[in-house]
Formats: sequence, C-alpha cells, structure tokens
Amino acid sequence: MATLTVKPSNTLKIKTQRVKKAYLAKKEIKGTEKTGETESYTFKGSNNTSTKARKEKIATIIYKNIKGGLQKKQQQTTVAHIVEVLKKDSYTKGDCIDIPLTLPKIEFTKLANANLGDEVYMVVETENMANKRIKLSLKQAEKNCLVAKDSSIVLQQDGKKTSVVETYVSRFTEQNKKNISNAEDFRNFAIDAVTLSPKDEKDQKKYREALNKTTDKKTKLFMVVDAEPENQNWLEVKYEEIFDNRPNFWYYGDDNWFELKDNSTLEYNIYSDGKIEKNKIKKPKEVIYNYYDVKGNKYKLGQSKLVEVDKWKKKNVKTNPIERTFLLDARNLDKFSSKGVKYGIAKWSTSKKRYYINPDCFAGLVGAMIEEGIEDLGSTGFSDVNGSPGNSSSHINGEAGDLRYLSTKKDGGPTYLQHSHFDYERQVKFNKALYKFGWGRKKKMLSENYERFIEEKEVLNPKTKKKEKVKITKTTLLPHTQHYKTERVRHYHHLHIFGFDFSKIKEI
Repeated sequence: MATLTVKPSNTLKIKTQRVKKAYLAKKEIKGTEKTGETESYTFKGSNNTSTKARKEKIATIIYKNIKGGLQKKQQQTTVAHIVEVLKKDSYTKGDCIDIPLTLPKIEFTKLANANLGDEVYMVVETENMANKRIKLSLKQAEKNCLVAKDSSIVLQQDGKKTSVVETYVSRFTEQNKKNISNAEDFRNFAIDAVTLSPKDEKDQKKYREALNKTTDKKTKLFMVVDAEPENQNWLEVKYEEIFDNRPNFWYYGDDNWFELKDNSTLEYNIYSDGKIEKNKIKKPKEVIYNYYDVKGNKYKLGQSKLVEVDKWKKKNVKTNPIERTFLLDARNLDKFSSKGVKYGIAKWSTSKKRYYINPDCFAGLVGAMIEEGIEDLGSTGFSDVNGSPGNSSSHINGEAGDLRYLSTKKDGGPTYLQHSHFDYERQVKFNKALYKFGWGRKKKMLSENYERFIEEKEVLNPKTKKKEKVKITKTTLLPHTQHYKTERVRHYHHLHIFGFDFSKIKEI
C-alpha cells in the first residue's frame, strides 16, 4: 500500500518571526565610501603640491582647517581623499577644489569577553521582525559574583542605568542613515550600545571588588533575549540558536559563557628582594598594592582611586601632543602595619597640597619604607592634583618628592642634617633601600655635603698648653645622592627623591 505524504502549504503566506543570532560585539570601521557630495575649499595663498609628500602635507593642513566645520554638519572626509583631488603641481590664492565627502563602513565583531566599563553593542539578528521591540539582559552565570546567580547585572544604556536594555529592530539603521555608509545592512538587526558597568561610582567599586575577589579576576555571564509580544506567546517567535535547551538564552553553558574581566584595577606586587610587578592596564581607575615578605607571605597594603591628568613636559608646559598619566593621592595609603610589615608617613607639610604621586613611584617608596620599617616619615610633598609642581620647578607628574630627614624623635618633624636628632644611621639604610626599589637610579637624589660629627676628643692646645675638648667631623654626602646647593635652593632640610627607574617594574 502506497504511503501518503502530506506537506502543509503556507497558503496564508505567514512570515515566521525569527531571532537568528544574538551576541555582544565591538563596532569596527572597515573603510569608507564616498557619498557623492563634496565640500568646496578655496586656497588663501600659494601652495606647492608638485610631489607626493607636498600633496600629503597640504592635504593634512586643509583637513585640519575644514574638520571642525564638517563635524558640525555631521560630515566627514579623509586626508587621502583630499590628496586625490590635488591634481595640479601648485595652487594660488583663490583656486578652488571640491573635496569628496565620505562615510565610514562598519561591521560588528562578536566578542567572547570584555572588560568591566567597556562600551559594547548588544546585537540581535532577526527575520520578519521590522520595528519589533526586544528586551535584552545580561545575567550572572554559575555562581554569585557581581549579583546573585541568574540575576541581571546593572548596565548603562544612553547614559542611564538599567538591568533590562529595551530596543527595537531597525533602530540602529534609522539613527545612522546619515553617518554610516552601510547602515541599511543592519535593517533587520536590533542593535544598542551599552556600557558594561553600573553608572553609580559606589556600584562600580562593588563590581570591581567582586571581580578582584575571584582567583582569575573575571566572572561568567549569559545573555537573555525576550522578543515575545506582551502576551508572552512563545509560538510567535522562533529562536534559531538553542543553548542547553533554552531557546532565548545566548552564551549559555560550558564553553559558551561570556567572560567579564576587571581591566580597571592596577595591581602592584612588591617583593622583599626589591622586585616590583604590575598588571598591564591601559585605563586604570583604582590601584591595589600587595607586599610579599621573604617567606612569600602576602600582605594587601590597601586600595585607592587614581586620577588621570595631562602629562607635563616641564613647569607650565604640557607635552605636545597631549599625553595622559595617572596619579595617586598618597594620603589614602600612607600607613600600614600587620605582623611586622609596616610603613607610615607620619606628617604631611605641604601648603600647596602636593599629595599626588605616580603609582609606580609610590610602589618603590613603599617598598623602601617597609624594608627599613619606617613609620615616622615626614614629607613636604610630590605634585598637586593635576600633576603640576606647585611652587617647585621639578615636581611634575608625581615623579619627584621631598622627604624630611629621619629623626631620632621619630615624629616626622623638621630635621636638618646638622641637627643633633638627625638619625644618620637610619637615613643611610633608608637611602640604600630607596635605591634598591628604584629611586635615584636614573639621576642621583639631591642632598648636601655637611660636616658630620664623628667623635669628641681631648687635645692639647699648643698655645695655652691645656687640654681641650674638640669635635671631630667628616664631610659627608648621603648614599645615592648628589650635592645640590644654590642661592635659592637648599637640601640640608630635606631629601629630594627623583630619578626613578620605571624599567624596574615588570608588567605581567
């Protein structure tokens, strides 16, 4: 008997709504395309464009001149496109060229991981879902970390905090038709930018601390896509990729989880043998210092915020082009004591509020203080909050500082090389420790020659023929320093530390 096969026909031509893929992505520019429009430019003087190098130089100047105006009109071009239209060997005042306008061509590349605080795009590829609303969220996988397991983490969308990202298919295309050449390629996509961190600083810190408590400083997340209408009819939308039998979960299950890492906390490991290590972070927001004693025991010295500032070339002159650097408010981490590991800045005396130090340099200072158990250091400062030197000329970028000489009083108070309470023995050891941990290596630290008391002797005065007590002194300069004395600048009352060797710190 023949088998009857019945194939249902879609006589009503119902189009199935599909969610084909969902992922987190970075947006990448993959070239430019001409729009067909041009920007007219008139030369204001004579210009030689007879060689390729001259054309590129003149094109660069023209680009700088028109860039601001184009940005206001949301238009773009490139130096290369300006070079294309410089056909002649020279141009004179009044000559005109028509510069082609361009738009970038983009693509979205799927991510398997990202850093806390990164801006990424939540991308959903669909079919037959034009203008349909979609809700997206990232949830904690496997075990509690940022939030409880299976709970949504807090993100930022359009500058506002949210745990559910609401968008709609075609939104990205409609918003970018005028500034992306291939915006139409994403007509059937729901795409929205999010920042992978809460908006509130306290919550950001909470997330960073949670990640830093994990052994590998990362956690696992999965993505939930809700493309159903409000009546939650699960038959109306077909999800084509299925992970672990869960139709609307992405990045779900072993080998699929999305990994969120902390790439905002700079961490230093300071070792008793003088070695210093740090992790490689481009844009740190916080810093952690750890110390390892001779037995390998770890001590967490503390954690603090960092400030990002423009870098200075010299007093009142910033680098050109502008570079950025990071500073630590040393008051936040100026003392520690636990099981014999101890250090402390007992007194700050700086009217210019020069509390800010480069975090690499601070690691070296802390290592030296712990080496000699210094808890009574006095300081008159490093740099101010924007990295400038205050009333000094050399205290820029937190890379130079003034320390009072150590005293037998151990109070961090004013101490001169000539004072009877100057603790020479401790100071010598401390200077050697500073050198061990990186200071005074590129340039010797600054101090002064002075007459150090050695002993008191009885000697016969040849004139009076009587015995008299005399003080025996020796001209002395502290280790790893140079004598520096001018009419305006003296160093008998403080040690100027600088010349830090940044190559001393190994990135891991």
